Amino acid sequence: MKKKICIFDMDGLLIDSEKGMWFRNEEIALRELGYEYDNPFFRTLMGRPFIACKDELYGRYGNDFPLESFLSRIYELNEEQILNNGIELMPGVKEILTYLKNKNIECVVGTSTQKHLALKMLENLGILDYFTEVHSGTEVNNPKPAPDIFLLCLKGYKPQEAFVFEDSHNGIRAAVNAGIDVIVVEDAAPLTEEDYSDAYKVLHQIDEAIELI
Repeated sequence: MKKKICIFDMDGLLIDSEKGMWFRNEEIALRELGYEYDNPFFRTLMGRPFIACKDELYGRYGNDFPLESFLSRIYELNEEQILNNGIELMPGVKEILTYLKNKNIECVVGTSTQKHLALKMLENLGILDYFTEVHSGTEVNNPKPAPDIFLLCLKGYKPQEAFVFEDSHNGIRAAVNAGIDVIVVEDAAPLTEEDYSDAYKVLHQIDEAIELI
């Protein structure tokens, strides 16, 4: 069936905000609070909002971990970086979005990032106008790996008429749970054998998808 809509994750897929922003600011916030940063641990949380990871954070850092202070400081650091245009597009993003626009294939963002920050990042980087809608995990009851965010993004299209573009385990599982073909673009997030086997295609750079569509 011909694809009519493409749904994109944002962090680490469209925008270099995983390594360039989230990892950086997680480490700063933790060290300010007197904790050591554990990068492999935080990689396992990618694709989910932090508030949905509270059990894992308490398990790693103890029940007295100041979660609210940690989250508040990360969001503060992120917002400063975003307002100062301190992030960049991932390679190939403009190329794939331009191609889809020329083919009249609708593009939507489904991200775990707070909506006002997602809109600001997409606007600053000059790609907001490629998307008809931007949806945040705060708009649904269940975060990734639940399918809620991607089902919301479908906008009435059938799952068979869509592609999801993802780079994280939880995002891939959300797409699979929604019954949507998922194109995986490898980045910083650890993936499982199940992720690779469930992927419609695994790419090294997002504009390689032009040959698939």
